Amino acid sequence: MDDLEQLALKHDSDKSLKRTGYVQHYEKYFSPLRDKPVRLLELGMYCGNSLRMWEEYFPMGNILGVDIVLYNECKYDFRRARFCIGDLQDADFVRGMATNNGPFDIIIDDAGHYPDQQRLCLYILFPHLNPGGIYVIEDLHTAYMEKFCGGYNREDTIVDTIKNLINHMHHNYISKRLKLKIPNLETNKIFDDHLEAVHVYPNICFLMKR
Repeated sequence: MDDLEQLALKHDSDKSLKRTGYVQHYEKYFSPLRDKPVRLLELGMYCGNSLRMWEEYFPMGNILGVDIVLYNECKYDFRRARFCIGDLQDADFVRGMATNNGPFDIIIDDAGHYPDQQRLCLYILFPHLNPGGIYVIEDLHTAYMEKFCGGYNREDTIVDTIKNLINHMHHNYISKRLKLKIPNLETNKIFDDHLEAVHVYPNICFLMKR
């Protein structure tokens, strides 16, 4: 069987070592799941190159991609992967998509990279992740870019949210007087009770669910 780097190059995925290099991390986390019937959701599919990669990497997998438009210039010649079109900044769409297609073992956010969309999807979709599942957020560098509403130490970027998730993992040790920046009590419990680990590498983060 081809390794993930070979498949990334074969399908011209930007996750290859020649481009973002994300495959080195994906191989580490996903190789134990390769022969299992995983349910994978990728937010932001563009021309579908990564979906073709995932469906070949996970021969028993159920692969779903989501994007805001259908790119007509691309051929969607998938074997098993499916896709749906919708706005990932629309909470009703995200909830409906997850309810109709989940739960998932792997969720990858490679969509618009705007903080409102990233946080909305994280808060809604994390509960639709199976126990032991993995939630991945790509392209963390956009949190420092003005065109993506980012900036160094700017609040409410996805990097700021990830930092705050680390605080929530230690909420029992933090004074109640210190207000943690997660929207509401219900959302707090999603992470306080179920977030096992936060693994951060340059430009990519893996959130591990208990």
